[in-house]
Amino acid sequence: MKRYLKRTGQELYLDGFHLLALCQKLIREMKSLDAQGNGTPKQPYIMTSPEQWISRWRASGKEANKYYKLAGRLILKNHKLYVGDIGPAYLQGTSREDALNKAKTQYLKNTSPSEHPNMATANFNTDAESAWLKINTMDDPTYRSGAQRILDPGLIYEASSKTLEKMGGGRPAPWTEVRYSSGIAQSIRTLLKGEKLALGFNNGKYDRHYSRKQFMLPVFTTAIFHAEPARNERAWPINLMLLDLAQAKTEGFSWDAILWHPQGINFIPNSPVQGLVKGPRGKNADQRDMVNITNTDKLHLVGGILPASPTGGGERAKGSLFKEAKPLHPRAIERGQVQGPGIIQKVPFDYIHQKEIDVLLTWLLRFPKIISHWSIVYDTSIGDEHLINPSDVLSAENTNPLTAQGLKAIKSLIEERCTSFDYMI
Repeated sequence: MKRYLKRTGQELYLDGFHLLALCQKLIREMKSLDAQGNGTPKQPYIMTSPEQWISRWRASGKEANKYYKLAGRLILKNHKLYVGDIGPAYLQGTSREDALNKAKTQYLKNTSPSEHPNMATANFNTDAESAWLKINTMDDPTYRSGAQRILDPGLIYEASSKTLEKMGGGRPAPWTEVRYSSGIAQSIRTLLKGEKLALGFNNGKYDRHYSRKQFMLPVFTTAIFHAEPARNERAWPINLMLLDLAQAKTEGFSWDAILWHPQGINFIPNSPVQGLVKGPRGKNADQRDMVNITNTDKLHLVGGILPASPTGGGERAKGSLFKEAKPLHPRAIERGQVQGPGIIQKVPFDYIHQKEIDVLLTWLLRFPKIISHWSIVYDTSIGDEHLINPSDVLSAENTNPLTAQGLKAIKSLIEERCTSFDYMI
């Protein structure tokens, strides 16, 4: 697995773990702005800039239910940072009640042939809500279910698809190369900017996948760029880097693989895993040693490329890797002493850190000014004597001018990634 960057022509290495701490330092230095709205169904939060998204996820972990609006959808975030699409935003969260009242008035068709066909069923409340939810919401945005919808768009409108099949029709047409679609990434950027998804692209052609994107993407965008950073602030830059890599159609970074392991999307339980797959032994803190994953039932511990996708991923990654330096005493400042860059915390290296490093190093080496001076090293036994000092990584300073220049270039790229929704590579 990827771990270090090696300086070209030197026995000098940059630890990816230290770069994760730099990411955490830089995101804490980012400014924030209040979002529009107050988080209620009638006035849901609307974010249009990185500063507003940062403001919201910084506060979200300490809040109860809050509502967000993306592309006309109303997204509910609960106190556990789980998110769900609860229907069109213009209905202001009253959709479920409306469905129940309609059922009481018009009755639901009774499935029992011995009863009157237009008599309300004994469980009409449950049936009405269930029917409405299937058609209008997506309250199960697990990363595996997202990957399944990438491979089979019929699952997005599952109730409609099943009805169509019963009538002799086929499932909806598949996405057009959606696994490596830059259009999906562009649509996510549109949502992050608080804009509406467009029916067409710049070439003027109608986007026949518009309704699928409008129904699926808002809730997954909220999960990836709001709920995950609320658990682990490093997820903000890392997931934006992942968006770049997907839009660039980077080999291996297909949308299904980003969300879930390919062998675990539609799998036969308790079956052998094909090939060599590494992952943690379990989700608990004392089970994080790496082992060979040989059974499909354990692929949930591996997840997709997205660092938070495995079971417990957000929980395992939330420990801080960076600690701010202690503020200087006024007398120390008077003596000309300079504030230190902070320190890197001694946190056990976890599988989720490895996933973050994989994304970070792959992203950095897409830039010519980085790849011309650095290369990825997979060796995990690099001695400390060959590592760039952690404080130099945090400060982007080094006694060697060329090394310092390289560190500043890396820092600058990460800073830009934290503060912009634009495609960078």
